[in-house]
Amino acid sequence: MAGAEVYATFRYTVAAGASETIPAVGSYVAILDANQTFHVALDDDTPQEIQSGLTIQMEPGERFEKVTIDNSQNGADLTVFLAIGTGELRDARLSLSGEVQLATPTGLMTDPDVAMLAGVAAQVLAVNNSRKEAFVTNLASNAVAIRVGDSNVGAARGIELSPGQTAVLSTEAAIWVYSPSDQPVAVTEIEQ
Repeated sequence: MAGAEVYATFRYTVAAGASETIPAVGSYVAILDANQTFHVALDDDTPQEIQSGLTIQMEPGERFEKVTIDNSQNGADLTVFLAIGTGELRDARLSLSGEVQLATPTGLMTDPDVAMLAGVAAQVLAVNNSRKEAFVTNLASNAVAIRVGDSNVGAARGIELSPGQTAVLSTEAAIWVYSPSDQPVAVTEIEQ
């Protein structure tokens, strides 16, 4: 069919210190698998370092006529499995090795609002090694912005939250708030 997008796969073993030229027309070269990093050149271009999982794609409408696999910089034989084709190749495979563990939160700790004194930085949450995230909210009914941070938080230091805004912090450290007026703030923790 005219205009069909096609590809072919090739397996090569290239000796240490050698190179191999493949006469092939295409718009991309995808390195599906390789036992080591090597260099590849399209037509007479300068060889580029490449490794397993990478693809070299020509500009739309352009084609190459040969691919050179260059293993001259390596002291071991190269085994490579590649795809050469026209159009676009997409790889939707996912490969994970080892053990995968998903950590899901085990608790939601909603604390009472913390009353802030004007012009004083106060610790609103203590150190918590089980904490995944902390939420600090400047209540919408408050009149002025607050600052959120560590024990150095102050009038010109820390994350500024206007009334109604919330800061989400991924930390186990103690969290402090500075408020320029007497007003409460809301705090919530998610533990893992």
